[in-house]
Amino acid sequence: MASDNSRWLAKVVVVDDDAALRDRIRDYLARFNLQVHDAENGAQLYAQLAADRYDAVLLNAGLSGGEGLNLCRQLRDGGGIAIVMMADQAEPVDRVIGLDLGADDYLTRPLDLRELVARLNAVLRRTRVAPSPAPAQDGEWKVDAYRHQAVAPDGRAIPLSPSELRLMAVFLDQPGNVLSREDLRAAIGDSDGSVPQGGRGIDLQVSRLRQKLGDDPLVPQWIRTVRGKGYLFEPHRLGIPAVR
Repeated sequence: MASDNSRWLAKVVVVDDDAALRDRIRDYLARFNLQVHDAENGAQLYAQLAADRYDAVLLNAGLSGGEGLNLCRQLRDGGGIAIVMMADQAEPVDRVIGLDLGADDYLTRPLDLRELVARLNAVLRRTRVAPSPAPAQDGEWKVDAYRHQAVAPDGRAIPLSPSELRLMAVFLDQPGNVLSREDLRAAIGDSDGSVPQGGRGIDLQVSRLRQKLGDDPLVPQWIRTVRGKGYLFEPHRLGIPAVR
């Protein structure tokens, strides 16, 4: 069923270093009342944004040199434009980081172009009618992927290694849920070689994260040990004894 929105031609920029994929996405989106332009990198994107006003950016998170995530943060800091990120077989924690940086939606490639159109249109509808989001509330843990740090409820910035950052993101994505060591290792990977091999590798990684957060494992404020099962992150509870 057509709506009044069907007469509105949204302007979208597709940012990807794969020219063939850019062409495929551009040609497909153009069939659905979307004015589509494309860019290979950040420099081309900003040239497009300087020349015209756009409603949304479809952004490859995997641009070389981490440019995709940097662009997401910069665009969100500038405000006023919808951001849909896409990545190859993204892990759940990668989506968390992308959304935390300010993406409005996050898609996994290979793309289903029909789903892309539906979700892009949904994002455009939300950003056209939604009021400006309320500022983040104090008293919450956050992950700042761009600066590789966690931000404590009291505002302290805590530098983290890549694996610690991913571990923290997993905990924030599953507050109050018991996560097994196997689940945590699968989620965070070992891209920087900082997770020792063997059954106690995750225990050591959690211990390092606790030290940085200032968490006492005997009377944990944040990360609880659930004996025989794994770990549980409680962002709003203080002084809960470890589960034995």
